[in-house]
Amino acid sequence: MTNSAENVGAFGDVKREGRRPREIAILYRSKFMSRAFEEALRLLRIPYKLKGQLGFYDRAVVRDLLAFVRLAVNSRDNMALTRIADIPKRGLSAKPLKVFSVEAARRNLAIADVLGDIMILAQLDEKARSGARQLYQLLGRLRQRIKNNIGPRDLLEDILVQTQYMAYLEGLQSKDAEKLSDAKEHINELMLVADDYDSAEEFLQFIAIMTSSDDGDDERDQLQLLTIHAAKGLEWPLVFVVGLEEGVLPHERSMSTNEGIEEERRLCYVAVTRAAERLYLSWCAERSGSSSSRTPKKNVKGASAQTKRSRFYDDIEAYGQELAARRNTQQ
Repeated sequence: MTNSAENVGAFGDVKREGRRPREIAILYRSKFMSRAFEEALRLLRIPYKLKGQLGFYDRAVVRDLLAFVRLAVNSRDNMALTRIADIPKRGLSAKPLKVFSVEAARRNLAIADVLGDIMILAQLDEKARSGARQLYQLLGRLRQRIKNNIGPRDLLEDILVQTQYMAYLEGLQSKDAEKLSDAKEHINELMLVADDYDSAEEFLQFIAIMTSSDDGDDERDQLQLLTIHAAKGLEWPLVFVVGLEEGVLPHERSMSTNEGIEEERRLCYVAVTRAAERLYLSWCAERSGSSSSRTPKKNVKGASAQTKRSRFYDDIEAYGQELAARRNTQQ
């Protein structure tokens, strides 16, 4: 298949065969890749479970940015404000934030509405005062941009710049390059979702649908979404291994050395041997962004790049052709 998300369409055929969701697993190299499948499965009402990871919209980096968007649209969202009050660090920890919260409740106002209040600011230390003013000005800027009909992608990009969020992430994950790369991938994926909407309000409505609970799902009959690493030692009748592209599997961080390539080859072997009955392999002919280390790009709405099919896919295909030739010769 040329588009990983199109694998979901194959589930209809599988379902017509009488197979249950619990018999199916989708395996991918990196956590950010779950997003397209989570959305497609929800829209198709196919119950699923993420194993060994949070859902895409539950990841901290995604929740942080969405909290800023929510406050831009609705300044009375106190929950969103509480989340990002001190992200990045600006001196608004729990103690000074409580001062604002108590006074806002007393006046029946949103916390965001009292961040610039002189009387409250006078009760705080200099760091908290400065942080409150910065946040108050930022939220005012974002609300004005909403009034000017800014699109959700441009709004997210402005949030990243104004908060210096990428520098915050780099400081947070300075000792873990893989976690930093993963966080950047999630931001890039969120940008791709935002590309599909003209207004922040529409964007948030879609997010609400994607994050609504599915209490009616039978937990015993759910399709499994998980990384290849999390799949070690497990097996399903039907397995979809997605994202077989150079730079994804093998991961671009591992492509500079033979040892790295061989480690990725072993990982691919783990993936393809999880299928007890049937194995599906897929790759994207085009993927938004240039590789697995994609980072958010300004003013490149919907940009995509050609991909190269994974060498592992080609190896598997060549091996299959060799086996078929041997069988034909034996006959």
